[in-house]
Amino acid sequence: MALAVLPASPPYSFLPFSSFPKFRVFHSSWSANQVVARRSLASCCSGKKSSRSGRASKSNEELCHELREFNLAMGLPENRVPSMKELCENGRKDLANIVRRRGYKAVTGLLLNSNGESHSGKVLEGKQASINGNLYETAGEDTELYQDWAPKAHEQDNQNEINHLKRLLDQKEVELSQLKQQIENEKVVKISYLLALSNLHAKGMAELGDIQRTIAEKDAELRAAEENLDGLKEVHIDYWANGQIVEVTGSFNGWQHRVRLGLHPSSGQTNPPGLRKPLLWTTVLWLYPGVYEIKFIVDDHWRTDTQLEIITSGGITNNLLRVDR
Repeated sequence: MALAVLPASPPYSFLPFSSFPKFRVFHSSWSANQVVARRSLASCCSGKKSSRSGRASKSNEELCHELREFNLAMGLPENRVPSMKELCENGRKDLANIVRRRGYKAVTGLLLNSNGESHSGKVLEGKQASINGNLYETAGEDTELYQDWAPKAHEQDNQNEINHLKRLLDQKEVELSQLKQQIENEKVVKISYLLALSNLHAKGMAELGDIQRTIAEKDAELRAAEENLDGLKEVHIDYWANGQIVEVTGSFNGWQHRVRLGLHPSSGQTNPPGLRKPLLWTTVLWLYPGVYEIKFIVDDHWRTDTQLEIITSGGITNNLLRVDR
């Protein structure tokens, strides 16, 4: 397997990460951590087979010492093995990987059986002897951490993208439902408006037909009235009587109405005191040519005019009024 040579200064990159969006986050983290990059450089340039060969270089004493220092810094019991989550969240993924590889139970036994008073000198000797191995182990741990982290990060990115697309889909479905409801409401309003307009038009047409029929009937009546008026004759009715109210009626109106006569101007307004003299009362009737029976009423008393033609029928006496053509 060929190893790529890193450039002299950061950022370090093995591949064009811009072509692989899934590795952009890891590339940014790698470039920001120059110490890890240098350790990886040393591991790559050393020419040794694999970082797994350097894992055994961390002695038991050094491991116990670093775990105790971590517990002391975090306020945990001295001989307690921190959990993988505690180590990773506080920047000690290297210890987390070692604990995972060796086993939680085995590391707990090392802490309990180790001598806390004499392990410091041994740790210094172990550090001097395994400095190169630490470089290999760190690079190997970083590689393994990336191998463990990258698929999870990719899976998390995919899940986030799926959730985002689901939210967008739900939002579009809500908008589509609202749009459909708005269209249905507009259809209902439009149909109601068209029905109301149709009913109004039908009502208007019916009323227009009634008006046209009424106009036609009135026109016919008017023409008939005009034709009838052509045959009417003006007839002057005069009657001498001494009273307050003088009226005339007859067959010309079916004896239904009384036509009041007015006092002629030549007769004056009233009789002189002590004198009961008949006065001239007069009116004008418009009648068709023919013979009519008439009778006068003076102060609610029926009277006939002796100066006109008289007819008696069934014991009732009336005047005859002849209208010539």
